[in-house]
Amino acid sequence: MHQKIRVVTALAMGAVLALAGVGPVLAVDPPAGVLFDGTVTVSFVDSSDGGVGPLAGATVTMQAVRTGPADGGVIQDDLIQELKGTTDAQGKLVLTEVARPDGADAPPFQLQVIASLERTVEGENGCVNSFSYFGSGDAPAAADVTIELLVGATSSEECPSLSIAGRALDADGQPFPVVSAEASITDANGDVSSSPFPVDQGGRFEVPLPSWSDISARIDVSVTIIGPKIETTTDAEGCVVTTSIVARGAWQLSDPEPPAPVTLTAKPEITPTVCGTTGTPEPVEKAGGPKSPGAEDGPRVTLPPTDRAGILSPTTDGTGGNVVGLALLILFSTVAAASAVVPLSRRGR
Repeated sequence: MHQKIRVVTALAMGAVLALAGVGPVLAVDPPAGVLFDGTVTVSFVDSSDGGVGPLAGATVTMQAVRTGPADGGVIQDDLIQELKGTTDAQGKLVLTEVARPDGADAPPFQLQVIASLERTVEGENGCVNSFSYFGSGDAPAAADVTIELLVGATSSEECPSLSIAGRALDADGQPFPVVSAEASITDANGDVSSSPFPVDQGGRFEVPLPSWSDISARIDVSVTIIGPKIETTTDAEGCVVTTSIVARGAWQLSDPEPPAPVTLTAKPEITPTVCGTTGTPEPVEKAGGPKSPGAEDGPRVTLPPTDRAGILSPTTDGTGGNVVGLALLILFSTVAAASAVVPLSRRGR
């Protein structure tokens, strides 16, 4: 029977704390065939075309992992040592007291290194560019090892959201019921896009704009907020003319700073009119020419084909009459043939 006895003294605690910040904590009894006196130099440099060079301040993690004796494959669950550090201004990190095999006959193991770094850079128009760098590499454990990490990177851009805010009021400075509200945006290339936007009961609105990274030079923005009808009349041509209160605003933006909130005052304005439709007149028949029954000299309103009553005429094209006559002829012939048959008497059977 084994018994574990834990004895903690102030002196022991002080020794542990002293070792915590000076390097890797070595096991009292290292694994068989392992020494902790190796040196590993890690290089984390973006040397690709357009690369940023040394990646300073990257977090580096190194693990010493046992490999299989047969094929040299890494046994992931057999961790011998793990060390961490940060790259210097040259993108390098030197780790000491690293595990290595104790002699040529000792079982080999692998050193696996990964690194990561996040950077943000202020771009134009208030945009922030974010870059993520990552790297990995490995090498057999030895007394002195240099590992150059293979670098990869991803990037993203976040620009400040832009919007035009304001309030639409009537001539008395009061909010009004909104029938429709639409914003029209024209970019520097002349491309136009329109979209509705909400207006609350207090007349407040906010029109979202494209991200400034998608704007080449400038944009022109106009908003139209239509309120209730205040007058409806019919003109001499039968068109319905509607007057409503309308609030309008226009801006030209050439920098990412949104304009200050504005107050738009609605004014009476004629909105699109609606005119009635008329039928298609028949051609005028010339004097002296043949007239169809009921025809008049002059235009006459005709209904579209879909407005006429659906009456079926059996002699529309002459075909229907012929079919009916043929059917009657066959019927009469059949009756006559049936009448000519003389029934046999019982004697003649």
